[in-house]
Amino acid sequence: MWHSLQKSGILGVAGWSGNAYFYANGPRTIPVSEIIVKPGKTALAANEIITEVFFSSVASMRTTFVKLGRRKALSISRMNVAVVAHQDAQGTVNHIRLAPGCVFATPERAKQAESVLLGKKPDAALIGAAAKAVAGEMIERTGVRWSTEYKQPVITALVRRALEEVLEVG
Repeated sequence: MWHSLQKSGILGVAGWSGNAYFYANGPRTIPVSEIIVKPGKTALAANEIITEVFFSSVASMRTTFVKLGRRKALSISRMNVAVVAHQDAQGTVNHIRLAPGCVFATPERAKQAESVLLGKKPDAALIGAAAKAVAGEMIERTGVRWSTEYKQPVITALVRRALEEVLEVG
């Protein structure tokens, strides 16, 4: 289960406002965003176990999780994106967390794309710019690889779809 959460965008989105509680030689607490240090390496000591994970409530926000998988019957994602957003009464985005999964080396938010949206009223052009920003961050962080030709348009489309849903644009 932990591997599934690590590969999905869920920890990237929620992890920035949550804490994990560990127990080994006594309890300790760290932000969820600090659990995964690098691919295949966590901040847990060999004798530690996670006993609780807490996240801030998103009850007043809109959320979505969009994934691309080989088959609907499988829960394994090839790529995905998780979004948590809130808009004020005028429709301006005042809170946004966007995390693509299976795109960066570790679960992380796409902060450049978030900054494209924050403080603005979303429309199709703005959502397109944010989606392209995620693809740009992917290339910036991981470099151009053999799979980039496939991944770049796919993550752009997934992010666009997720943002249109959560921000009710489209």
